[in-house]
Amino acid sequence: MNYCAACGHALDGGRFCARCGASVATPYDGPDPRTDTAERPAVPDPHPAHRGTPAPLPEPEHTSAEYAARFPLFADELGGTDPEHTAVLPGVREAVASSPATPREAPAPPPRRLWPVFVGIGVVLALALALGVWLLGSGDDTPQAGAPASPGTSAGGRTAAGKSDQASPGPGDAPVAAPADPTDLAPDSRPRVPSTAPPNQDVRGNTVRYVAANMLDGRPDTAWRMAGDGTGRTLAFRLPAASVITRVGLVNGYAKLDRDRRGNRIDWYQRNRRITEVEWLFDDGTSVRQSLKRTPDLQTIPVDPVRTRTVRLRLLSVSAPGARNGRNYTPISEVAIVGG
Repeated sequence: MNYCAACGHALDGGRFCARCGASVATPYDGPDPRTDTAERPAVPDPHPAHRGTPAPLPEPEHTSAEYAARFPLFADELGGTDPEHTAVLPGVREAVASSPATPREAPAPPPRRLWPVFVGIGVVLALALALGVWLLGSGDDTPQAGAPASPGTSAGGRTAAGKSDQASPGPGDAPVAAPADPTDLAPDSRPRVPSTAPPNQDVRGNTVRYVAANMLDGRPDTAWRMAGDGTGRTLAFRLPAASVITRVGLVNGYAKLDRDRRGNRIDWYQRNRRITEVEWLFDDGTSVRQSLKRTPDLQTIPVDPVRTRTVRLRLLSVSAPGARNGRNYTPISEVAIVGG
């Protein structure tokens, strides 16, 4: 067994003493210095320079570069700039400092909402459309505020006859020519009345009816009549075709003369109500008023030639029944509608 010359530790065959680290240059093959007596001869120290000083530790078999190449530990990153936490092996700090920091993944931007864009586009298009319509609708023929109305036109744009005032005359506004040979068109019309009084008996006991056709038979002693006051009621006469009308009129009561059994004269025109004012209306909106006298004769009034299919007769004013033996009825014996 060989022993270290410096400390006497048993050697295991290596080049250095495992206890003191002294180099084993010359093996010592002598008695165990730990058990030999003190009188044994001194063994000269092969390394006089190491006398009185502790033997240095052996160098590690690995290099600092190899040691620095280990995987960095979490403890190497603690401490920041704290000097107490900077005791890492050489080369580690430089490798950590030179390595780029891993950037954190930026959060994904929120999805863009496009509905405000579409709403804005829709508003712009709507404004552009409204502007275009306004520009197209405006024109020079629009009457200006405060401008005087044209002759024959009221402030509301209606003529005295009731027709709309237009900027330029159309086919319907052309003057209507009067017929060359006017005739009475009423007998061929179809009358429509608000109501009809029930039949009655004359002084001889004969039944008398007061239907609407009595106004169109050419006989003044027959009449249509309605019970009570007919003021405000309207009658209508439908012609077979559209015709040009130049004159209208009526017999404004029951124009019948009769005698009772004693031979006394009876005037039914005086005993019933009488119509004192009427208004004639035509399809184009024009109308004409007629004031009527107290006479059983046919009273007519001329009108400007007007083309119409229906003639309406509105009763504006009706008298009271006769003072003596009065009858509370509103009658019309005849109606005349002249044209062609």
